[in-house]
Amino acid sequence: MPNEGLISVGASGKDFGLTSLERQAIALNVAGYSHQESTERLGISQQDLRLQLEWICNKLCVSNQFELLLFALYHQLVDTCAGSESPESAHEIELTIINVAPIEQS
Repeated sequence: MPNEGLISVGASGKDFGLTSLERQAIALNVAGYSHQESTERLGISQQDLRLQLEWICNKLCVSNQFELLLFALYHQLVDTCAGSESPESAHEIELTIINVAPIEQS
């Protein structure tokens, strides 16, 4: 199970119309919890979690859970170091998103 307290629901200021349950599901997904672990923590069935994640992807116009992870980190929907006393002790997630211009064909 992932380390407790290292990922939490963020406060980016923009909620994208997400409910509290949706934001919690995203945070657990980003933290690396399995679907079973997430359902136990959220108190919902695995089928409900799958539907919830599918609905979240549709709502945010992302194609899959990997894009959802990138979206959540980019828009700071989750706080990746919440609750850790020391950044050195926390498993830090580093992500660089690069805007790449299309290659012009000659």
